[in-house]
Amino acid sequence: MVNKSSLSLYEEMLEEAYNEGIIVKEVELQSNASGLYKDNKIAINKTIASQYEKNCVLAEELGHYYTTVGNIINLKNSYNRKQELQARKVAYNKLVPLAKLAEKYFSGFANNLSEMAEELEVTADFLTEALEFYESKYGKYVDTGKYLIVFSPFHVYKKENVY
Repeated sequence: MVNKSSLSLYEEMLEEAYNEGIIVKEVELQSNASGLYKDNKIAINKTIASQYEKNCVLAEELGHYYTTVGNIINLKNSYNRKQELQARKVAYNKLVPLAKLAEKYFSGFANNLSEMAEELEVTADFLTEALEFYESKYGKYVDTGKYLIVFSPFHVYKKENVY
């Protein structure tokens, strides 16, 4: 067993994929897709230059493994769009869980959304989409017990005297 603290986020997800019996390869895709999942195989477009974008793509493709049934390439179909959203929800919860969002907010290194995205090792667009997802799920804010997370404008309040 590998010490998880020594693995990058991408390597942790590769290990998760391996443990699930999924083969992950970085290949040149014929389409403009960033990643594809099919039959326990994930292809990540090797033209992606940013490690943070690779993190986001791999998390979403793992989301497809956990949630998607059949061929959903045609996103004009509403059922396919719903499955695409389910995979993204898995990615948001994996890479930007509420507790980690609050923790990074108070780390002192994330003074704006761009820095927060960097701390979370995701793209700024992915973080913005995650916050929009959470707002659609919870409303303007969510009370986690220890924190009050406001999604727009983004802010986290630490609740005092919470044990």
